[in-house]
Amino acid sequence: MSDVGERPAVRGCVAVAVVEGSDLSAVVGTHFGRSPRFLLVRGSGEKVQVLDNSRAEAAQGAGPATASLLVRNGVTAVVAGQFGPKAEDALRTGGILPVVVTPGTKVEEALAGLSPAMLQAAD
Repeated sequence: MSDVGERPAVRGCVAVAVVEGSDLSAVVGTHFGRSPRFLLVRGSGEKVQVLDNSRAEAAQGAGPATASLLVRNGVTAVVAGQFGPKAEDALRTGGILPVVVTPGTKVEEALAGLSPAMLQAAD
């Protein structure tokens, strides 16, 4: 997994796991697969969509199922407090970079810690 301190460079759409809120002042959620929603961000760093995660309440396999949801939505990187091993494998297999940040970090701060190339849209 990558840590924000490494400033990973990715292109395209970034998904940020959040528990509450629907804008860049929301707080990054702790658990990737159990996150009830994701903020999708692209381009200049502005939120483009809130994606509800219907897989968050799955009895098992929430992480890989959530990874599949993000792959279908064109995500190239995802930010969360932690990723389970199966979720991380599913993300990497789908071409999505998992980025770990300290839970409780604001979305805008987490995005600021990524390299500028990350927010250049791959339209």
